Amino acid sequence: MAGFVRELIGPKRIDAPAGVDTAKAVAINLLLVAMFAVQHSVMARPAFKRLWTRFVPQPIERAHVCLDGKRP
Repeated sequence: MAGFVRELIGPKRIDAPAGVDTAKAVAINLLLVAMFAVQHSVMARPAFKRLWTRFVPQPIERAHVCLDGKRP
């Protein structure tokens, strides 16, 4: 944390302005939320689960789907 405050780590201070306009930030956030929604809706389908269990063993399929849902 001290590295960001003193500009030793990273290109700018922690209290510096973001440098990105609001419209671009909102567009990026909407894209990320849309990607999250598509991933979850696709992975919830029975057809995907049948295909996925060809590569991932059945006992760990659920854990893997939960793990993928938590990735940023």
